Amino acid sequence: VPPHALVGAPAFFEMAFREQSRFAPVGRAGFERATSGAIPLLAHDATFTWTVGFLDGCPVRWSLGSLKLTPCLRLEAGALEGAGGRVVRPVTTTRPWFAVGAVGRAEWMFHGPLFLDVEGGLRFPLLRTTYYFVPQSVPGNAVFEPSVPGWLVSAGLGVRFL
Repeated sequence: VPPHALVGAPAFFEMAFREQSRFAPVGRAGFERATSGAIPLLAHDATFTWTVGFLDGCPVRWSLGSLKLTPCLRLEAGALEGAGGRVVRPVTTTRPWFAVGAVGRAEWMFHGPLFLDVEGGLRFPLLRTTYYFVPQSVPGNAVFEPSVPGWLVSAGLGVRFL
């Protein structure tokens, strides 16, 4: 989302059909709040905080023993906050965030209810706010504008409650 990686911990709930066959639809709803920390830009700093809710619709899930592979479509809604640092009058600006994307997920059940979840994909922001150090009319003064498409990569550990 911002010019550097964000560090956060998403929380999600997943609902899936019992796997009677190799294919089983899955739905996932979650929330994430992540921050970049201070990023040195030009002679200043910028910090970005991303707060988002997401919905994943996954029409199929392939099970290969303890490994599950799931392609999904994603909707995101939330806010992206940019804050200036090492400037005379720092300003914090919060703008809406909306994006759509495609995600591929691999889940490995490695010990009872414990699993490793790895996902990657592309997101396409529907609103793109450009963040500036003032004055914004100066060419080349833009700090950041979300790229289209943007990459999505995450990994985590989880516990499945049945």
